[in-house]
Amino acid sequence: MQERTFSLLTRGRAALAVVWAVAFVVAVGDRVPTTATELTAAIALLLAAYPLIDAVSSFVERRWVNGALSTLAAVALAVTGFAGDARDALLVFGAWAAVSGALQLALALRHRDGWPMIVSGGLSTLAGVSFVAASSREEAQLAMLAGYAAVGAVLYLVSTFRARRAVAVA
Repeated sequence: MQERTFSLLTRGRAALAVVWAVAFVVAVGDRVPTTATELTAAIALLLAAYPLIDAVSSFVERRWVNGALSTLAAVALAVTGFAGDARDALLVFGAWAAVSGALQLALALRHRDGWPMIVSGGLSTLAGVSFVAASSREEAQLAMLAGYAAVGAVLYLVSTFRARRAVAVA
C-alpha cells in the first residue's frame, strides 16, 4: 500500500476512534451502563459501530482475516447490544479486542512495524482479556471502552507520524 494512502487511512481511523469515544461518552451521559443494566439503542449502535471502523480499515489494507473478524464482532455486538444485554456485549467486545489485538501484535512483531503497533496490539490483547473478565462482574462499567478507543487512537496517530518521519528521512 502506498505510504500516503496508509497515512491517510491511519489518521482517519484514529480520528474515527476519537469521535467514537466522544460519542460514547455523550451517549452514556450521567448514566454509565454496567453489566447489570440494559443498554440503550444509542449505546448498542455505538458498540456495534466500533469494530466496523477496524473492519473497513482492515479490508482497505487487504487484511482479510482481521476484517472478517471485526465484521463478525460488529454483528455479534449488534445482536447482544440491541437485546440490551450489557454483560454479553462486554464479553463479545472483549473477545474481539483480545483476538484482534493478538493478531495485530503478531503481525507487528513479524513485520517489525515499530513500537506503537506492538504496544497497541499488546494493550488491546490485555484490555480484551480484562473486558472478558469484567463481563462476569455484576457492576462492571462499560465506560472503560471509551478509554480503550482513545488510547488506540493515540497509538495509531503515533504510528502514522513515525512512518511519515521514516519516509522523510529515507
